[in-house]
Amino acid sequence: MGLFCFCLSLSCPLIYAGQKNKIPIRAGYLLKGITEVDQKDASAALAIWAEEICETYDFDANAILYESPDRLIKDFISKKLDYIALQTIDYLEFEPVIQAPVEMANYRDNRPTIRYLLLVNADSGLKELAHLKNKRLVIKKDTRMAKVFMDVNLMKAKLPRADCYFASIQEKNKENQLAYAVFFGQADACIMTQGGFAVMTELNPQMGRKLKVLASSPELVEVVGLFHKDYPPPYKEKAIHLITKGMLKTKRARQLKLLMNTEGMMLITEDHLKNTRTLFAEYNRLKDGQ
Repeated sequence: MGLFCFCLSLSCPLIYAGQKNKIPIRAGYLLKGITEVDQKDASAALAIWAEEICETYDFDANAILYESPDRLIKDFISKKLDYIALQTIDYLEFEPVIQAPVEMANYRDNRPTIRYLLLVNADSGLKELAHLKNKRLVIKKDTRMAKVFMDVNLMKAKLPRADCYFASIQEKNKENQLAYAVFFGQADACIMTQGGFAVMTELNPQMGRKLKVLASSPELVEVVGLFHKDYPPPYKEKAIHLITKGMLKTKRARQLKLLMNTEGMMLITEDHLKNTRTLFAEYNRLKDGQ
């Protein structure tokens, strides 16, 4: 999408930046990280959240949605944003110019990592990656990590990358649609999280019997949050507490978590990123060698 961006500012109507006793925080969110809702719902949820933060805490909160990681990172580098949340793959790609360490990651089931599964129909006769040539793949919309995982597995097997290997790659908005597409024969393979598949098989045991795992990823960090290196440390300390604990206590926290498909943000260490860094480095190495 280049530098095109949808940039909507959602801020407190009665509080201006720098007001006495208010801590300013200008937060940028990549819209592609909110994949299970449309633009209007995401905008409304963040607007309500920003207003509640202003009313409840000592913050002058301003939330901005971006369509493009290019513009999000450009504004972050130019100090127009204090905090950003984006897909980890986007962070790793732009890390040399971002020059700020990861502080947090989104989490589910109290874990900041997810594992991807490549699933096929158990009765299809598809037993290895070589059998997937010219087949139909379905993935969740705007999940770059899933495609990187698929490409790495294909390239390690001396096969072309997904865009050139599958007959089609269809994107779905909701994760449960992925397994159903394979279950009902609308697709030959799908990539979804282990956690999402576990929920589906618990609700429908037949799903677990009919779909089998062809490949799985290591534990990966999907979305990260970080602060600008010049954001004042006292502000950052309070902002971290707000993001990891405070926002969960607002009136609309449940709605926000459902819309963003996450339980919240939690502090992580560099060790949590190790597998994701390794996967992305392997992807670049294999891609350059093709």
